[in-house]
Amino acid sequence: MSIIKEYKEKYAGTYGSPVDIHVVKHLLAKFKVSDETYIQWLAETNGGLIISNWYDGIDELQDSQDKLASEPWNIKSFVIGWDGSGNPIALLPDNSIHVEYANLGGTQQLAKDFAQLLKQGVSS
Repeated sequence: MSIIKEYKEKYAGTYGSPVDIHVVKHLLAKFKVSDETYIQWLAETNGGLIISNWYDGIDELQDSQDKLASEPWNIKSFVIGWDGSGNPIALLPDNSIHVEYANLGGTQQLAKDFAQLLKQGVSS
């Protein structure tokens, strides 16, 4: 069973409706996002909950990039969501997932890639 299918079974009712894959790929190409698992997950779920964090849908992604650019964050990558404290969760060019903590300073790696993040979510 694919990790996206496992995710959808565990998180049923906590994610959005599918989005045309061409729309997703068009938007993500603009930001040079290449993580295939993330691209497929976004197309199938249009964002949603993973563990305790919300990950943006297609309509929220541009706003998140604008918000990151307008605030004094050090992380300068593609924001895929925000944690419960309002800290950005970003997909870096190497496909790793990081969160920047405003109060603590610095960043922390959450997963080596989006597939690993989904696996953590499914197993939690």
